[in-house]
Amino acid sequence: MPMAANIVKRDGRIEAFIPEKIAISCVRAGLNPDIAHTISVEVSKKVYQNMPTNEIRKLVAKWIAKYDKTAAKRYLDYGERMWSRPSPESILHRHRPTRRKQIEFGGKKRAKASRLGKKKSGAGRPPR
Repeated sequence: MPMAANIVKRDGRIEAFIPEKIAISCVRAGLNPDIAHTISVEVSKKVYQNMPTNEIRKLVAKWIAKYDKTAAKRYLDYGERMWSRPSPESILHRHRPTRRKQIEFGGKKRAKASRLGKKKSGAGRPPR
C-alpha cells in the first residue's frame, strides 16, 4: 500500500488513510492493543487508492473475527449506531415541545395542569 493512499468516505469525501484509526476502533471493540496493531498493519497492506470505507470495515471485521467474534460484532454494531444517530444540526433545529405536550407526557410541568382548566384528580394530600 502506498503511504499516501486516499479513501472514499460514506458521504463521498476523500480523506487520507490513517492506519491508527483502525487500531483505535479495534481497541474500542474490545481487542488487545497488540492484536489491534497487527490488524491495522494487515489491513493497511490491502488498502488501495480510493477504496470505499465500507470495504475497509468489512476487511477489518473479518480480521477481528479471526481473534474474537464478539469483538467483531461490537465493531460492526458501533459503526451502524454512529450512522443511525441524528446529526448535530438536526438536534439544534428541533422545536421545543409545547407546554400542553409536556403536561400530557408527564414532564416536570404536570402539576401545572390544574392551572390550564383541568379538574384536580383528588389525589394528593388530604384536607386539614
